[in-house]
Amino acid sequence: MARGRRRGRRTGGGDPMIRVLDLLRLRDEQFPVTRECVYLSHASVGPLTRRATARMAEMAGNTSRSGERLWQERMDEAERVRGLAARLLGARAPHEVAFVENTSTALSMVAEGLDWRPGDNVVGATLEFPSNVYPWMGLAARGVEYRQAEERDGRIDPEELLSLIDGRTRMLVLSWVQYASGFRSDLARLGKACRERGVLLTGGGRPALRLRPGDRSPAAGPRRLAFHARPLPVDRIRPHLERGGAALRERHAQRLRDRRPGRIAGDPAGGGRR
Repeated sequence: MARGRRRGRRTGGGDPMIRVLDLLRLRDEQFPVTRECVYLSHASVGPLTRRATARMAEMAGNTSRSGERLWQERMDEAERVRGLAARLLGARAPHEVAFVENTSTALSMVAEGLDWRPGDNVVGATLEFPSNVYPWMGLAARGVEYRQAEERDGRIDPEELLSLIDGRTRMLVLSWVQYASGFRSDLARLGKACRERGVLLTGGGRPALRLRPGDRSPAAGPRRLAFHARPLPVDRIRPHLERGGAALRERHAQRLRDRRPGRIAGDPAGGGRR
């Protein structure tokens, strides 16, 4: 719908003010909430765009009218969106992206999916959002230690984080942007260090995708990035399911074989659909 308009705007001139006015106009067109208030809580529960609302209604109507008959059509659409999400994230292939209910579910699936052994440890930081704390605390029952670097004056020292990694560290878990302080970690640097040590890097990227719209996947080497997907009108793929949202989870292909599934399900009548 808006694809042609955006292409025309880009070729209309290089005046930054014109571009700003175009974005403001698009914002007002796509976000009805702007008529009600100045909305700032996008890293929590973001308002739906008109485009996302219409697409959700279309998919729901498809199910209402056809039930099971057009199941393959809906699955094809999901795979198309998976490919777009993979391109947004800079993933190597669409199968490295998984759709799950929300960030909490994605992080829990990662925590439950590794073959932990007593004596293993996970490294993180204090004052993380609870969704990125409880899954790792819960591993204590398996003999896994959860180590946390202190956040001081709203900052997390990357050297302190890395100093907590030893030969039994399986994973570094860190949000790209801290929800309370807004501190943005250098995941490229931490990802490189983790790759050199053979340690997985897992984190939440929900707030950062708004702060750094030109960036793609931030972490070099083995990584998992989980975040809520919220609808934006410009150059973003944002599926949104009910209030809790949806989440995209980027999965490094080289590590998929190391995981055991946290959930196992299938539909024999539908060829093993999950």
